[in-house]
Amino acid sequence: MPGVPALKSSGNRTLFHRESRLPAPIAVLALASFLGGCVVVDAPETLEELVVFGFVHFDEDEAFIRATADNLSLLAEDHREELREGYYVDLLQTSDLEAAGVEAASVDGIIGALGSSEYRHGVAPVIQVQTDPNKAALYDNIEFHEVSDPEGDRSCFLSRDCRRYAFTVFEQVNVPVLGSTVATHRREYRWVRLSDGQEAICSRSINPDGVEFTTQIVDVKQQYSFWCTYPTSSEQGSPSSRRLEAIWVDAYLLGAEIPMAWAVDQVVGEMQSNADQVSDIIDEMER
Repeated sequence: MPGVPALKSSGNRTLFHRESRLPAPIAVLALASFLGGCVVVDAPETLEELVVFGFVHFDEDEAFIRATADNLSLLAEDHREELREGYYVDLLQTSDLEAAGVEAASVDGIIGALGSSEYRHGVAPVIQVQTDPNKAALYDNIEFHEVSDPEGDRSCFLSRDCRRYAFTVFEQVNVPVLGSTVATHRREYRWVRLSDGQEAICSRSINPDGVEFTTQIVDVKQQYSFWCTYPTSSEQGSPSSRRLEAIWVDAYLLGAEIPMAWAVDQVVGEMQSNADQVSDIIDEMER
């Protein structure tokens, strides 16, 4: 966003837009072809570049998404606290949206946020909830959820026998103060075998038509995201997971551009709120 300083403060949160480079040995590792066949991938070396790279190359050879996920995980360890607060990211270009299949793409007005959230459960149960076609029965705030145009089989994907799964979802959600929202997203998922042998999930969501609100407080003209969820362990040693997510949104508050610091604060806060909601649903299902 032109004119925005590299470092902004928002209350107790600090919004970073800075170089976060991998050490030289790790950068070399990103070039290695032995991880994914004969394809050599020169993955970016900063958090901001990586999430755009993953968004653009999501459908390509597995070597691309593996290099993205590996480097993103390594960099995130060095910036755990900053990611909890939220990064402002602004490298998404019109050509990136076009590469992802967005027609008449434009990045004018788009604000990007990069953050992290923690789940109390492993990757497998988390992705099972997130891809459930009956979400309206699981979430109190989802009023309607309809899945169409699936690519792949969900059961096969959840068992990891199939590595990809995608669908279009039309969803109506109740949001406090803002009323009901209606939106259509294309959501794509991939299993990714990391260089340490563990399995992660990466996903891309595309919504060029925006979100409709029953109130006129907020206007969202378009929205995109890229995230990866990694296996972790709780302090008690039980399976848990961590999601690193970038969201780009073209939104307006009462007809005016939303302040960057406020937008990042809201988006990153919603990431953990959603993760807690998923964890609560899993807890209820396991009882």
